[in-house]
Amino acid sequence: MKSRPYTGKPSTEPHSPVAQVQQYVLANLTEDLSVKVLAGVANMSLRNFARMFARDAKVSPAEFVEGARMDAARVMLERTTTPSKTIAYECGFNDAHRMRSVFQRRFAVSPQQYRHSFGTAHFGVESTVRAGM
Repeated sequence: MKSRPYTGKPSTEPHSPVAQVQQYVLANLTEDLSVKVLAGVANMSLRNFARMFARDAKVSPAEFVEGARMDAARVMLERTTTPSKTIAYECGFNDAHRMRSVFQRRFAVSPQQYRHSFGTAHFGVESTVRAGM
């Protein structure tokens, strides 16, 4: 299955179980967002949930969670001077090494390189905007 990029918005009907799970993910990035937990949020069996999510969202639950965490991390790297280790924690990565490996895989740059290229905070335009707001 070819995945599509995370867009930051639920990709299904607003009141569907998949949309509810997507909203839950966006509101709870630091929590355990395993497929088992998300299936419970949708009140569905694990297998049914995974199949329905992939069908309706066009990405697997894990891809959606990773995309949501990456989007939140990118926003924080662009708009704040918050240390990478703190960003990793606040975005739900287990540690800065995990966030770095995901950045390398998805963007072929480290979080620091991303911040250097796209961040506005180092130009004195630091925002107090936090991920998810």
